[in-house]
Amino acid sequence: RDPGPAPVAVLDGALPETLAHALRAALAPGAPFWREHNYPAPAFFSYLHALDGTPAGPRGLIPAALALLRPLAEAQARAPLTHAEWWAHSRAADGGHQLHYDLDEGSLVRGGKARRRPRSPLVSSVLYLDEPG
Repeated sequence: RDPGPAPVAVLDGALPETLAHALRAALAPGAPFWREHNYPAPAFFSYLHALDGTPAGPRGLIPAALALLRPLAEAQARAPLTHAEWWAHSRAADGGHQLHYDLDEGSLVRGGKARRRPRSPLVSSVLYLDEPG
């Protein structure tokens, strides 16, 4: 029986350096992204992208990264993926991030009824971007 992919994988250089460099610049401390999002924001925020493959889909750095990371994530999931959620933090190297479980918080209550089990994504990933330079 095929055990499938490892539960954890580290992929160094998953994005082309030109795209990684552009993302580093767009999300660097002091970049407009943080001011435009009132960061640090008083509440958590994220973005959900449909992965339907339509050529008229959103353009930009994040969709370009998602398009390149999608096949890697689908290989881990061993299933087609339909959506990607992304968010960003800008913190000092020792700033850390609270341990948590990824889940679809909106699925906890549907139609006024509480669900017994939360829905979690098929794949969770982390993309680390160091400062440009």
